[in-house]
Amino acid sequence: MIYSTHKIVPDDLCDVTLKALDIVIPMEGYIGNALSDKAFRQSKVRWLRDNEYWHDLTMFIQVAGSTIGLQYWGYEDLVLEPLQLATYEEGDFYDWHLDSPPEGPRRLSLTLQLSDKTEYEGGDLEFKEYTLNAEAYEKGSITMFDSSHKHRISPIMRGVRHSLVGWFR
Repeated sequence: MIYSTHKIVPDDLCDVTLKALDIVIPMEGYIGNALSDKAFRQSKVRWLRDNEYWHDLTMFIQVAGSTIGLQYWGYEDLVLEPLQLATYEEGDFYDWHLDSPPEGPRRLSLTLQLSDKTEYEGGDLEFKEYTLNAEAYEKGSITMFDSSHKHRISPIMRGVRHSLVGWFR
């Protein structure tokens, strides 16, 4: 199952999140245990740990994800890992992958759209058996799915895509 909601996160919280672009040092996106493979993934990421600056954001994502996880998957006591702000520029992508094998440890993945779809071309969050509706790409929209569901970010053709990614154990 894939859950998508339209503009659940207020613009001001999205904008505060984007301030991390100026204050958190970016690093190359990696795969699994710090493996870097430019043929498989090309992006920049910033890790946003729960602290004074990111606490409201972390709590919002924890509550939203826990509520959705309980309502749609029946998961109780979900624990949020540190959040990842992902930036995809022209030519960047992330090939087909799982966020976790079916046996875990991650149970659910969450993507918060921080850029409006008009700001870039390509860069779609894609699933093998499901197509997201256009509203899923509007700023403030959340998509949640089982972490063992195969997905990718298609190559960016123009512009820049920012999203916040979280995983629940």
